[in-house]
Amino acid sequence: MSAPVFSWVQYLSPWSPMFPAGVSTGVEVRVNTDSTQAGNVLAIRLRSGSDTLGVAVASSGTPQQLTVFPTAPLSATSSCWVEAQWVAANTDPRNVDWTNGIIATAPVVSSVATLQAATLNGLTLSMAWDFGAAALTPAGVNVNLFAGNASIGWKGLVGSSGDLTIDSRYAASATSGVSLYLQAVTPIDPSWNGAFQSPFSIGPTLAGTTLPAGAPTITGVTCDAGALRVTWTVPPQPPAAAGLVGFDLLVTNRDGATTVFPAGPTGGIAALGQAPADGWSLAGRIRVGPVVGPAGPSVALPARPTGLTVATNPATGIATLSWTPNGATGYAVSFSDGRPPVT
Repeated sequence: MSAPVFSWVQYLSPWSPMFPAGVSTGVEVRVNTDSTQAGNVLAIRLRSGSDTLGVAVASSGTPQQLTVFPTAPLSATSSCWVEAQWVAANTDPRNVDWTNGIIATAPVVSSVATLQAATLNGLTLSMAWDFGAAALTPAGVNVNLFAGNASIGWKGLVGSSGDLTIDSRYAASATSGVSLYLQAVTPIDPSWNGAFQSPFSIGPTLAGTTLPAGAPTITGVTCDAGALRVTWTVPPQPPAAAGLVGFDLLVTNRDGATTVFPAGPTGGIAALGQAPADGWSLAGRIRVGPVVGPAGPSVALPARPTGLTVATNPATGIATLSWTPNGATGYAVSFSDGRPPVT
């Protein structure tokens, strides 16, 4: 008799947040059908060190799939393992011998991946995450995207950062807000050595992170004494983003360098300390927690007027100014005699 061959191990804690779609909790084990032994069923033991945390024996109806339920949350700082072997159907879990059988062993991932930062640019989501203190350092993550209860994207990423491209079929969902879930994962094969491939052991998730919906649309810009005042409108954000939404005003100079200024739901002020030069542009973006949304439509600042002439009537003291129009919808004229300028 040969040992079972794992095809899947997943721990979803009933004490932690869950996916929008219904999933089972506990430590779920699946083995390859090819390794099924005729007349036998799967038995699994969850252990931490030599301490048994739970034992279960499968029914004859599903001999290759089984779940064991721990009585308390598994600690990420303690190594946990699941062992599997074939036993006769209807074996009492208390009578399974875990010392002499032909046993397969797989790690149980109990640590969580915490999203540190993410940027949504079009349909590309760039992310960085952290696993915190863990007895077993995961190899990477599963990234899961949901629109409501429907999955709209999934990808396995190795390491602590990576990108996911949202399927273009779900472009509308990506601009109306979706939820991001991360699960720490590691290959079951202990000699994986960088080959990030199945079968995997998969850990629990944290509460989903809502992605920003859309971007600000600039409705007005004024420049006064080296400060740009911008007004904009923003699309409604998903209810789950309440209390987490922030806004950035982006000022890009003609060399392509962008300076970020904090803003609000109706606009913001960029204190430049100088008058903007020709070729500058403005845009806004929305943040939800650690996720930065895409920049909205940019607005180019009009070039400075040229050909300025001043003619003063000595009798009346009235000065007449003229310049070459530059496409702006209005102009501000300032006068100064050495004292603070008056507009």
